[in-house]
Amino acid sequence: MYRSSSRITLFSEEQRFRHPLLQILIFILVAMSWLLFIYQVIYKKPFGGDPAPDAVVWCIWLVIGIAFPTFFLALRMTTEVREDAVVVRFIPGNRRLIALEEIKSFEVREYRPLREYGGWGIHHSRRHG
Repeated sequence: MYRSSSRITLFSEEQRFRHPLLQILIFILVAMSWLLFIYQVIYKKPFGGDPAPDAVVWCIWLVIGIAFPTFFLALRMTTEVREDAVVVRFIPGNRRLIALEEIKSFEVREYRPLREYGGWGIHHSRRHG
């Protein structure tokens, strides 16, 4: 595995996943879990005709109301171009270091993520690698 010895960064970019529709969907899910938790656990009023046990409501609240939005707030992709390598980090996940010797060519161009790759982020396919 190649390790970059250069600490001089020539270019750096950070992408966060803040699409408005995604934020609205996350907000709705989080708000529903908080309302369920407050209504059933705090106010002690069973929610629905066949309410879940309080332990299940606690789990739903912890996962969807706390962990899920925290994960999306931390989610980001950083790209660094160094003198000897390109480093791509997908946080909280993998890190890929590409030595400049591995890059055959490069160019500045307009990127259409939906049309070309079906969206943003890291993709792996037979066509695009």
